[in-house]
Amino acid sequence: MQVSNGPTIVGQSSTQVGQGPSYKGPFYIVLGQTGELGGTTPASSSQVYWRSVQITYGAQPLTAALAGSAVSAPVSPTHPEAASYTKPNIRSVDFQNFDYSSKCFGENAETVHISNGQLDNEDEQFFANKPVYGDLKGDGQEEAVVVMNCHPAQMSPNEVFSEVFIFEMSESGPKVLAHLPPSYWGNQRVGGSRVIGGQLAVDWFDMGEGAKCCPEWIVTSKFRWDGNRLVKAGESRRKNTT
Repeated sequence: MQVSNGPTIVGQSSTQVGQGPSYKGPFYIVLGQTGELGGTTPASSSQVYWRSVQITYGAQPLTAALAGSAVSAPVSPTHPEAASYTKPNIRSVDFQNFDYSSKCFGENAETVHISNGQLDNEDEQFFANKPVYGDLKGDGQEEAVVVMNCHPAQMSPNEVFSEVFIFEMSESGPKVLAHLPPSYWGNQRVGGSRVIGGQLAVDWFDMGEGAKCCPEWIVTSKFRWDGNRLVKAGESRRKNTT
């Protein structure tokens, strides 16, 4: 911090100057010594005359005006990257062309590279639904929910397992907030998901007395974020009429 004319540091402010993480406080409030403005002596030692000071934050000088004990409206920084900074958006991620850490076939995770929404080889098939979005944490930021259906190539086409990924956006990119493996649905197929009122609703098929081709029930499981993880918030079922 550099200020001319013999400064005195009298306090600090958490006021944010400009935009972007590079300019978060605290910023020190620096006042000149009493009576140094043109030889004028204040009425008391606590009186402060208006003056401009230059504060060096990192390598960039910022100008702030002091009047009384308050800092005037922040000025725009000269950093070009600060003016153009945009927080990453989860909707900018292409989850149809993405690497997933899948546990569809067991507890050991395998990296699955989805291209154009699927992976199809001689051993296994994976199909990633298009993501749905919603604010699950209640912080004003959207999360993305992706349903992954998987099928072992050597098994009947009706043998489909499902897992659900919930992603949030960090400064470094998308990261898994929660993962719901096939055991959540009794190793049955998930039909879809949605975010309603801050809760995640997942529709899955319960075979009941029906065959694998024709499940008897459609079950809706609801989940909410408790501050640390997704927890079950309720469940309902209805007859499958399709």
